[in-house]
Parts: sequence; C-alpha cells; structure tokens
Amino acid sequence: MPAAETPGAVSLRNWTNQAPKEPASQESPNGSERLLRTFLEHQQELDLDSTQIAELSRLYWSRPLPAVAETIAAIEQRLSPEQFRKSFGYIAAGQANGSATFTPPNVDALVKAAVDERLKDKDVVTVDLAAKAAERLMTWTKLFGIPVAVFLAFLSFWGVSSVQEARGLKEKAEAYLQTTARDLDSVRAQSMEAKRQLAEVQQAQAQNKIAIDRLNTAVQDLQQKLSQSVSGFLAYFQNLGYAPKGSAITISTNANEGNLLSYFDTTNNTIAVRPDLAEDETLILHEYAHKVLYSSLSFDLFGGNSKSRYSALPIEGGLANYFVGSFRDQPVIGAVAAQRLGSEAKGVLPVNLENAERITRTDLVDTDMPLINELQLAWGGAFWELRQKLGQDAVDKSLYRAWRALTDRDHHLVARSFIANVAAQLKSAAGEPATKILRDVLARRGISNADLPGAG
Repeated sequence: MPAAETPGAVSLRNWTNQAPKEPASQESPNGSERLLRTFLEHQQELDLDSTQIAELSRLYWSRPLPAVAETIAAIEQRLSPEQFRKSFGYIAAGQANGSATFTPPNVDALVKAAVDERLKDKDVVTVDLAAKAAERLMTWTKLFGIPVAVFLAFLSFWGVSSVQEARGLKEKAEAYLQTTARDLDSVRAQSMEAKRQLAEVQQAQAQNKIAIDRLNTAVQDLQQKLSQSVSGFLAYFQNLGYAPKGSAITISTNANEGNLLSYFDTTNNTIAVRPDLAEDETLILHEYAHKVLYSSLSFDLFGGNSKSRYSALPIEGGLANYFVGSFRDQPVIGAVAAQRLGSEAKGVLPVNLENAERITRTDLVDTDMPLINELQLAWGGAFWELRQKLGQDAVDKSLYRAWRALTDRDHHLVARSFIANVAAQLKSAAGEPATKILRDVLARRGISNADLPGAG
C-alpha cells in the first residue's frame, strides 16, 4: 500500500473483491458500523461505483462513528433510490440470520416522531403503495430490529410526509379498491352477458347456415327440375318439327326486370323467373314457347319493319299458352304463381284455356296493345277447343306447322293467312271434317267469314 494512503482513504483496489476488515482495536461494532459493513459487503450486488465505495469506506473507518440516524442520512445522500431500496433486502436477510442490531424500546412512538419530524413539510406524490409500505415497515422494525432512521428513509423514498397522511392515503386507497371491485363486478357481469349474447349469435349463425344449406339444396333441386322440364318441352317441340337454333337455354331463378314475372333474355339466352315464383314451371315453359315460336318464323317478327307484328302477337301469345297446356295436359297455366301473388295476379294469372272468350278483332296496330293481351286468351281457348274435338297430335302439329309457314304479310291479312295454313294442315292430318270443325269453332268465337277457310 502506498505511504500516502491512510485508513480513512483506503485504496479502491482493496475493496474490489473483498469486504473491509474489523479495526484491531475497535470494540464490538455498533449499529452504524454493521449497517455500513452490510453496504460494503454487498457493493457488487448494489452496483456501487468507485466514488460511492470511497465515501462509504470513509464513514466506516471514521472514529467516532456517527449515530445510526446520521449514518442512514449519509447513506441516503450517496446512494441512488434503486440502490437504497435494494439494500434493505440485504439488511433484512442479515437480521433473519441472527445478526440483529439494537431495537430501541417504544419503537412505534419513535417511528411516528421520526416521520412527523423528518417528513412533515414534504409533498405527497404516491397514494396506495406508500400507505401499505408504511404499515409493512412498522412491522419490520419490530421483527428485524430495523433502525427507525432506516424506516424513515424508506418512507421518504416513497414521498409520504406524515403517518397521518399515510393513513389518509390508505383510506383513499381502500375506497378506490372498493369502487374498483364494484366496477370489476359490473365488468364481469357485462362480460357474462356478452358471452351469452355471443353464444346466441353463434347458435343463430349455425341455424342460418343450416337453413342456407337447405335453401341452396332446394334451389339446386328446383333448377334441376326446371331444366328437366325444359328439356322435355324441347323434345315435345322437336316432335312437332322444331329444329333448335343457337346454344342451350340457361334457367335463372333471379329475374330482375322491373315488374316482369318471367322473361327470355336474348342477350345471354337465359329464361329468368322471379325467385318466389320459381316453383311454377309453367312460367318457364311459357317463356320457352315464345323463344321456339319466334325462332321458327322465316322473318324477324320484332326487328326491321315487320308488317305482321301487331296482328300476329295475339295468335303467338295464344299458341304459347296452348303449347304449355297441351304439353302438360293441363288447361290452367300459372296457378301456383297466382296463389303466391294473390291480388297482384288479378287479371293476369292464372290463364285458363277452357274458356269461351271471343276473338273480336284480327287487324291490329301498335295502339291496340291492351286488346292484344285480351285476344291471346281467346285464341288460346280456340286452340284448346280444337284439341278436345280433334285430338292432341293432329292439332299440335297442325298449329305449329301453320305458324312456321307464316310469312310477313300486311297486318290485315295475318289472321286470314294463319287460319288458311291451319285448315290445310288439319285436312292433311284428319280429313275434310276437321276443316269444318275449325270453321265452326272460329266462327263461334267471332272470326268473320272473310278470314275463315274457303273464303274468297
């Protein structure tokens, strides 16, 4: 050791890895000495720097040693709050191992007096932890003989200015905890309610999924059924002499064209029907019959400057209804849809081919659209009456071939031309009596002699 070094200024080399030695002439160590020794023994654990070690060493070797309270105050000034806090763990451990410091009598009174004296003018910065720490350390002073000054320094570290304030903070903390407990109960109840509602939603979702799966299956089955009906209807028309044109027809149960119940979309070759009416196959077949009839003509009934258009429309509408009824062997069309629609279907559905409606006009123009719709029912009734009198096979083939043979005539000649074609086909299929039956049916329905077969 260099000559310049003295016991009060020990070289830091000697304190790096070992604890200080007892002074040879020193009597049994008092509380200050034991306290300083504890700090120096745990210098590495407390992460003391060289300056702190030197300062604590000077205090340890100084004679006479200061009182415990003064030693604590000196230590508090030289250590960081974190180092000071950690030191109590080693102090408490030392007490538990039997190295007890003196414990003054009336420790509660001394603690209260020390707190009131040392901390009475300081500001309070912590709430619930300070109160709990004060109560805990009061117990420690009795159990482990921790000096009052140490307890005082610890309270100072947490910013409590007096025992009375600590108690007040404790009461506030307890009130806060009670409020928090009530809030937690409320949150817990809300959480349970949320879980219950979530379970209900999940159950509803599961039920909805089952319903959706069933609906999808039902829609698929329905579309398959409709496709089969259309395929059968196509075969029926092919038997009458129809040669399909274009690609296959697509069925859609999602009609979205205003108030139309069903329609044929020529842009994508699709027959569409309203979802709520999809179970009524007659609506699909009716639209398909329109497609067959229009495509069977040698001219475009709706394009260009067709002269036949408005006079031909009542005949075409009556044929579309008739072919659906004859294919199904049922004179009523749209019965299921009418039941679903209720009052909305009034005047439109159902269509009954067993009727006595009259064909009041055959020469029609664009301003006669309301009358055209009424005349379709009369023409369809006339065709069904012929079927009952002459049989399905002869009448179906005669009507389709008569329509297919129609040419673009002036509007006042359309009905006459069509009736002449029907008469020729019936005569070929069933003989001259069939022509007479045709004349009788049409005359009774209102067709003039000029338009009947055999007219000049």
